[in-house]
Amino acid sequence: MAKPVLKYDVRAWKMADKTGYYPVRKEVDKVEDEDLAEEVRKEAGFSCTAEEAYRIVCAFLTWCPRLVARDGRTRSINKQLTWKAKLRGSFDTPDAAWNDKCSARVCASVLSAAKLDIDATFRNVNAGVGVTLDNVTYIGAQGIQNVIKPGVNFAAYGDHMEMLEGDTASLIYGETAIPLVKVSSDVSKAEFEFPMEAAAIPADANVVFELRSRGGVEDGQVYVNRKTVKLGSYSGTPIIAYFSQEGKDRNEFGVDANAVVTVKGAGFTNPNVLNVKLGKLAEGGNTFTYSFTPTNIRVVDANTLTCKLSAAEEPDQTDEQLAADSDAGLIVLRLYTQTAKSNDFPARYVA
Repeated sequence: MAKPVLKYDVRAWKMADKTGYYPVRKEVDKVEDEDLAEEVRKEAGFSCTAEEAYRIVCAFLTWCPRLVARDGRTRSINKQLTWKAKLRGSFDTPDAAWNDKCSARVCASVLSAAKLDIDATFRNVNAGVGVTLDNVTYIGAQGIQNVIKPGVNFAAYGDHMEMLEGDTASLIYGETAIPLVKVSSDVSKAEFEFPMEAAAIPADANVVFELRSRGGVEDGQVYVNRKTVKLGSYSGTPIIAYFSQEGKDRNEFGVDANAVVTVKGAGFTNPNVLNVKLGKLAEGGNTFTYSFTPTNIRVVDANTLTCKLSAAEEPDQTDEQLAADSDAGLIVLRLYTQTAKSNDFPARYVA
C-alpha cells in the first residue's frame, strides 16, 4: 500500500470572557519562537541554548505524526496530547476506502479537560506587571525542580521576580510560616537563604513556598504566588534548628538535671551524634570557658535528639553571670560527632 499523505487536524480550545469573574484577554499576542523555546528549556531543565531547545521542539512536532504514519500506532504524550491515524469520511461511502492514500491522515487531539492535570495559573495580562512563579529549587540542582535541601540556598524562578523593600517570602509547613531572608533578586530569579528552623522538617515532606511581591514596581499591586516543593534528604554535619527544655520557652534553658531537653534539626543519625555541650564560648570559639555536659543522649531520628542537663563542670557561675553571657550571645548549644561539630546555636539562660 502506498505511503499515506499526512494531513493535520489539530483541535484547539479557548476560554470565554466572563465579565466580573475572570478577565481574559480577547486578543492574544503571538508568542515568539525563542520565547517558547526558552520556557521549554527551563521547564525540562535542559542545559542547552534557546536555539537548541527550539530545534528539539520542532523535531518533536515533526516526528510525532511521522511515527504514527510509519506503523499506524497511536502516540500519547504525557496523557495530554494524542496523535492517531484516521480515515477521512464514513466507512459507508467510497471516500473511506482503505486503499485510498488520500483518505489517510494523522489527527492530533487534546484530551478531555477533565483528564488533564496541569499546574498552570491564568492571570490578567492587561493589568499590572504580572509576577509568575515557575519553580523553586536549591542552588546547584541538576535536572530537577521544586526541591530544596537543608543548609543550601535556593532560588525561585519566574517572571518579574524582583523584590523590593516590604515584599516577603516564606516557607509554610502545617500551621507554621517561616520567614525567608533574600540574598538577591532580578527579573528572572530571587535567591534565599535556607532558614535554619526548616531543618527540623522531615525529609521528603512537602512545604509551600509563598512569595508576596510587587514585581519590581514600587507602587504596584502585591502578587501572591505559591509553589509546593519537597524537602530533600540530608546526611551532612548535624544542623540545630531549635531546642526546648521542659518548663521553658523555646531556646531557653535552666540548670535542672531532671528536665529533658529536646533538640530539633537535621543530620542526627548520619553521622551519629556522640556528645552535647551547652556553655559559654571562649575567644575564638574553639573551646568553652565553662559548659554544662548533658547526659542520657538519645538520637530519636534524623531530626530529633533528647538529653538531660547536668551541673556545670565549673559550678561557679551565678544566675546574673549566666543571664549576662546569654544576653551577649556567648552561650551556645553544640553537638559533636566523631569527626565534626554542628552549628553553634544561641541559648538563653532563665533561672
